[in-house]
Amino acid sequence: MSMHIFQKTFLAISLLTGLACSTAYGADIGRETLPNGLRVVVVRNPIAPAVSVQLTYMVGSAEAPKGFPGTAHALEHMMFRGTPSLSGDQLSTVMGTLGGQFDAFTQTDLTRYHCLIPAQDLDVVLHMEADRMQHLSLDAGQWAKERGAIEQEVSRDLSNPGFRVLEQLQPILFGNSGYDHSPLGTRSSFEATDVKLLRDFYKTWYVPNNAVLVIVGGVDPAVTLKHVERIFGSIPSRPLPERAQLPSTPVVAQSVSAQSNYPADIVALFWRGPSLRDSDAPAVALLDAVLSSHRGPMYPLVLQHKALAAGLDVDRNIYTGTVQASLTIPRGGDPKAAMALLKATLADIRAKGVSADLVEGMKKRWLASKDFEKNSIAGLGSLWSGAVTAENTDSPDASFDRFAKVTVEDVNALARKLLDPERAVAMTMLASDHATPPAGKGFGGAESFGGQGGATGQLPDWANPINNVPAPPVYAAPDADFTLPNGLRVVVRTKHVSPTVFLFGRIKSNPDIRFQRAKRVLAL
Repeated sequence: MSMHIFQKTFLAISLLTGLACSTAYGADIGRETLPNGLRVVVVRNPIAPAVSVQLTYMVGSAEAPKGFPGTAHALEHMMFRGTPSLSGDQLSTVMGTLGGQFDAFTQTDLTRYHCLIPAQDLDVVLHMEADRMQHLSLDAGQWAKERGAIEQEVSRDLSNPGFRVLEQLQPILFGNSGYDHSPLGTRSSFEATDVKLLRDFYKTWYVPNNAVLVIVGGVDPAVTLKHVERIFGSIPSRPLPERAQLPSTPVVAQSVSAQSNYPADIVALFWRGPSLRDSDAPAVALLDAVLSSHRGPMYPLVLQHKALAAGLDVDRNIYTGTVQASLTIPRGGDPKAAMALLKATLADIRAKGVSADLVEGMKKRWLASKDFEKNSIAGLGSLWSGAVTAENTDSPDASFDRFAKVTVEDVNALARKLLDPERAVAMTMLASDHATPPAGKGFGGAESFGGQGGATGQLPDWANPINNVPAPPVYAAPDADFTLPNGLRVVVRTKHVSPTVFLFGRIKSNPDIRFQRAKRVLAL
């Protein structure tokens, strides 16, 4: 006796038609620079009753005191350890009560604190950030606890051979500058760091005239700007010191080697590359996409079994950038031959260029990916924050337009100028049975931004979230819902958010019936 499993196919199409390009990332925008220098951008997006809050301090590892490369990273952690008004445990409790997402990260030139919360609780986060901007506790006992968590993070990253190689290359690529180290920091520097050093760094750089506040979501820009001015306006500004110096001498071409516990060998060439604010920034991003594509001129090396992997990797910060071209080959192969093959491949790319069709395809893919980010509050918040801080533009539209104008001639000209093997730092990383994780034992405990929960003590009035649950979005009937003669059901829903289309489908079946049938077959 056979058993028939009934299956039904379902196809849904979500059509999102966008606004004109000039208002693609927000039609209702409020901007203001407060008298104390705090730059504020508020973008209304009613896609959901949520809000993304991103507070960026324009300081990172490049401004760390000499010998203390992880200072900005350490302070980022301590920002979650509380203030006299709101302890670390209380801060953790408030964050949990809000039901949102809170996080932070440190780069070479900025440190960003970002969250996604119900729009009704925006004032809680604004007060919290204003409190942390001026009243951070920086208690020695709390630092002793947090130092262990940071050292555990260091242990994790230093166990990655690739990260260790990048640390080895940074002094070569950016020597005699503030960019010759990673933002992570070292165990020895954290052991020597005390709260006085952290407090000095905090007082110097964590000031409103060195910060940018971006708020995106279901809020009224005019009303929100008034709230921001009321909450942040009284925080005093302070003079800022000079920024870190950029490298002033060209990179000296040389070769470096390393061992790893990877199961394959790697050869690579490294260069300084365009930063996020350079005129070549869009072109280098496209060059990265083209040479990393399976349709690009490097991937045939994989198809021809000459390499396990091949491609380009571009890293861009505000003032610096790196470009890496690499081949991965089987363990025990010929690294000299692989390096010669990599150089010959790049020479061919520089001589012949890449195709216009491939550049246009990668450009459309990149532009589409940015359009997709408009469909979420968090994605749109990140776009705006990155545009006005790291890229120093008025809006994501400006970044979008810069990228859209890149031509194949721009990409090929950059490839000829940049990918010169004679001006690169050559790296060979060989797999070895003797290569152990370089970090050794872990230190401290697991990373934890907040306290232990269970906060005690009276919360400030502003720290009490609104108790009512936000109303869920109202979903109207679909624009179309029909079934084709072959049984395929099609549902179409239109949203005026971005010029994108989501196409997804589902095959309905009964997993319990499949499971029972499988058991019967096995029983036979």
